[in-house]
Amino acid sequence: ELGSRIVRSLGGESKASITSHVTCIVPTMAKAPNDNFANKLSSLIHGPAIEGSNVIFVVVASKGDTSKSRTRHVAFRTGLEVNHALAPIIDKHAHALALQVRKGASSQDGIAAMFENVVGTLRERSSLIITCSDIGLERAIGAMKGSLFHAISLINA
Repeated sequence: ELGSRIVRSLGGESKASITSHVTCIVPTMAKAPNDNFANKLSSLIHGPAIEGSNVIFVVVASKGDTSKSRTRHVAFRTGLEVNHALAPIIDKHAHALALQVRKGASSQDGIAAMFENVVGTLRERSSLIITCSDIGLERAIGAMKGSLFHAISLINA
């Protein structure tokens, strides 16, 4: 379902396609960061499953029933753990794009503003990675769609 939401938000199958879909479970974190999770996430990103991808979306699932506004919760801590695990492999951060993602997501659902979005390049600036919550996903992607296509053209140049 997440893949189809992303493709729809980017303008449909004529504009974007999902080349691979990988699901990863973030373990419950203790006081110290989980290095094993960070290594697994890094291996996935650099591994053969998504090596040819020029854009990688890391979507962190919310907690609770997302159809009911009173019972859903943005996965704030999980998002921070994911971003912490990605920090060593991101070459260059794109803070302005991350802000576009956050503003777009929060325009769909205010709780999405709690999520710490990260956008940056990796693999020697040959790919773009975007972290976001599933809450507000459609407008998050819509808000950066034009910039995203431009960034992809620069990466592929």
